[in-house]
Amino acid sequence: MDFKNASELLALCTQQQLPISEIMRRRECQLGETTRDEVTHRMKRALEIMRSSALTPLKTPVKSMGGLIGGEAKKLAQHAAKGRSICGDVLHKAAQYAMAVLEVNASMGLIVAAPTAGSAGVLPGMLFALQDRYNISDERLIDARLEEMMSLAQKVSSMVLALRRKVSIKVRQPLTKILIPVLDPATAEHISAVKNLIMNEVNVKEIELIEKTTGLITKRIKPNFKTLGPRYGKWMKQIAALVAEFSQERIAEVEAAPETVLDLGAERITVTPADFEITSEDMPGWLVASEGKLTVALDITVTEELKAEGVARELINRIQNIRKDSGFEVTDKIRAEIEQKPLVADAIARFAGYIASQTLAVEVRPAAEPAGETVVETDVDDEPLRIAVTRI
Repeated sequence: MDFKNASELLALCTQQQLPISEIMRRRECQLGETTRDEVTHRMKRALEIMRSSALTPLKTPVKSMGGLIGGEAKKLAQHAAKGRSICGDVLHKAAQYAMAVLEVNASMGLIVAAPTAGSAGVLPGMLFALQDRYNISDERLIDARLEEMMSLAQKVSSMVLALRRKVSIKVRQPLTKILIPVLDPATAEHISAVKNLIMNEVNVKEIELIEKTTGLITKRIKPNFKTLGPRYGKWMKQIAALVAEFSQERIAEVEAAPETVLDLGAERITVTPADFEITSEDMPGWLVASEGKLTVALDITVTEELKAEGVARELINRIQNIRKDSGFEVTDKIRAEIEQKPLVADAIARFAGYIASQTLAVEVRPAAEPAGETVVETDVDDEPLRIAVTRI
């Protein structure tokens, strides 16, 4: 389990078919001449120290040795408690936890110096923010399954974002649903555990896991000549002919089973999912993508309400940029006037309260001639738009 750099580590993961966390756990056992239980015990202790350094300053601020910092983490927590966060719950919590660890470190307190002492707040900040948001147990934080789940979440998110780019649908535009066929209970469990994270990342309202794709997603299958050729070269014509006759049900069976026996008449051969190239076809109103055993289908139908919400999110972005460029404090309340145009009328009518809550506005209203402290010429969906923001 030895390696000298990241490239060798990733190569080892591929060779052993193991996640990084499991490679590191086995390496720790090997180099430390210890047991898995002892490694788990040490990880639990490290997690306890991380939690203490991330939580204690939120209740009892600690001053740095030089007295320059102390109490900032508690201020961040109090700010969030008033509903004034402008960067989202998860990121705000991560920031306050990271700041708390920084305070403990600067006061010469006990921390886990990983990856370095200076950046020791980043890891516990994100771990505990995600734990709070998605109710992740300590056992799961320590377990390698968390890495697998986060890797799966990243893969699903990347596939969905690629589908959005394919049809030029911006991430700020909400969409209704993702369908994900699951081939085994473990995959279903992992996706269920991180589905809220995926939905937030790709801006969809729902993820539906389905066991049977027949009638929903049409798949195509063909032999993988790179893997089958060296083993069954003389039978490739028969294999190709047999595979061409596979029904959707048969394709699903081959995809889900670790091994499948094919009867060629004069010969019976054993194959795996890696011996085939399986692709999915788009459905009306949906886009479909596949990567290995993972398939996602994205509903790209944009209803009037979804369109209005997407425009509302664009308006939030523009107002936030105006606040930032104007040098407003994060606690400053504002009044916003948006040029009265058909493009934004429905968004303001439906989501004025939402826009206000995300921008600390006491009022968001349309106006024929927006006027205020700061008036900016901007655009939404390439249509020119004037927005006025006044600090109050």
